[in-house]
Amino acid sequence: MRIFRENHVKNILELGCGQGRDTKYFAEQGFDVTGTDYSMQALSELNNIDRITTKYCDLRSKLPFENNTFDACYSHMLLCMAFSMKELKNLMSEVRRVLKPAGIVSYTVRHTGDFHYMKGTSHGENMYETDGFIIHFFNARMIQELSAGFEIMQIKKFEEGALPRKLFEIIMRKNPG
Repeated sequence: MRIFRENHVKNILELGCGQGRDTKYFAEQGFDVTGTDYSMQALSELNNIDRITTKYCDLRSKLPFENNTFDACYSHMLLCMAFSMKELKNLMSEVRRVLKPAGIVSYTVRHTGDFHYMKGTSHGENMYETDGFIIHFFNARMIQELSAGFEIMQIKKFEEGALPRKLFEIIMRKNPG
């Protein structure tokens, strides 16, 4: 959130907002938030909350927003879903398109140091299925590949939850042009 304040962010695109834990927090902090998700039910829980707009969309398709619309884009573990690298590159290209010049991207992903990495059934590209759920694990090379058109400002490791999950927090700025 500090990065958003420091860069005078007013509106945030949240990818994969789910039930809106982070969406609500950002709105409470005074940001206008557009939450996207593939679940209409999850989005319906966020309707009619001040400063929050919701949009149903499949993130494997073109984002339903105009060029240069958002000051920032945020997602928490969305990129860990069963997206191929090609799909992730397309998504990041779309994020770049809808961000304003010098827009900020903040996202988190589980990394290859995580307890669940290489557990369960492999689906290739560092994706493993456990209990019917596919998780995409990231390494530094993958983050570099997804940063085309962005300046990486920070890559930080952190832990979350009881296991704990081991994650990267990546912050990038859209390159001009």
